[in-house]
Amino acid sequence: MCDIAVIGIAAAAKANIPSVLIENFTWDWMYSSYFERAPGLGRFIEYLRPLFTQATLRLQAAPICVPDDSLKKVSPIARVARDSPLETRKALGISRESETILISMGGISMNYEFFDALAAAPQYHFIVAGASAPQGTANNITALPAKSGMYHPDLVAASDAVVGKVGYSTVCEAYLGRTQFFSFLVRCSRNRSSWRSLCRRR
Repeated sequence: MCDIAVIGIAAAAKANIPSVLIENFTWDWMYSSYFERAPGLGRFIEYLRPLFTQATLRLQAAPICVPDDSLKKVSPIARVARDSPLETRKALGISRESETILISMGGISMNYEFFDALAAAPQYHFIVAGASAPQGTANNITALPAKSGMYHPDLVAASDAVVGKVGYSTVCEAYLGRTQFFSFLVRCSRNRSSWRSLCRRR
């Protein structure tokens, strides 16, 4: 079973065993978005494209970047929250009434440089996941390191909005948690409508 990766599909074909591909995009499609700026990607695009078609079963998980009517569609796939939003907020010392915004790069540790700007918006409480700063709550900011012990879907469900990269898991966690999602990336690649329609749903 492969999550967008092709090496498992190639290995299964070599071993003559069935393979399952779960995708919402494929790497040949992703690389083609950068082809004009990096023509050298062309040989990788041509190499990867036929490998995806070798999967015994292909499942397209919403939101889908390149829908194919011949392939089976499935609903968004994501981890569900374990604790209630109130329990998560209590664990973080955030009040029930606070308008809370989660800033996350999907678990990647980042050296965020906009803490002063967040502090200048005291009407909101910000949870910054994967922050290089030490864990703790200061004024209206809760900075959590990448390995804080907090379950990311709980943070998403406990927030009023999420700001992050357009990563599949974070987008779908926001979808399942009925949490608004805003992307760091204003300029995206082709076929953005499916992402926009999903992120607007609450």
